[in-house]
Amino acid sequence: GQWPQHTLSYFRQDKRGEISAWGLDEDRSTLFLAVTDWENTGLETPLPQKTVNDKLKRLNTFFDRAVNDKYELEEGTEAEELCRIIKEEAGKSFKAVEYHLISNLQPSNSVKIPKFPDTDFEISCDIWGLEKIAAMMTSGQSREAIIVDFQERFGLTIPCLPSKHSRKDLDIYSAFLPGSVLGG
Repeated sequence: GQWPQHTLSYFRQDKRGEISAWGLDEDRSTLFLAVTDWENTGLETPLPQKTVNDKLKRLNTFFDRAVNDKYELEEGTEAEELCRIIKEEAGKSFKAVEYHLISNLQPSNSVKIPKFPDTDFEISCDIWGLEKIAAMMTSGQSREAIIVDFQERFGLTIPCLPSKHSRKDLDIYSAFLPGSVLGG
């Protein structure tokens, strides 16, 4: 999704988590948290599954420790300030959390996003490689496509009808969504 105004806030300790930047979109009640992974190889290198797992799990650890008031950070740092904001604003300014892994390595289609334990917050994850960032910036689109896997998320499929007005670069479909799915 589109990031709100953000703040850099670097912190990393394996057992206490990791954070690189954050932003709060109060209109959407969403907290954005990011970790980065940069390699100076100079080559197009695939993003390993282990890196994805490690980075996003450390980001989840950081959020979990902050929201449960279990953080132990040097007072006055950007990361400590973020922990206080998370603890104080959880459930008020945000009800959803988006985790982002930003990397100059190229994620393959086989890279899977790890699952996290259920919480009081809707948590979603995304991986941004440089190609994805470049594609979004050069496409003229202000936002990326929204993709929802209804079968995985809700255990149902949504019948769709193709439109006669589709173009060669755009497929258009019509669907009726039950209120239980929209409210769910």
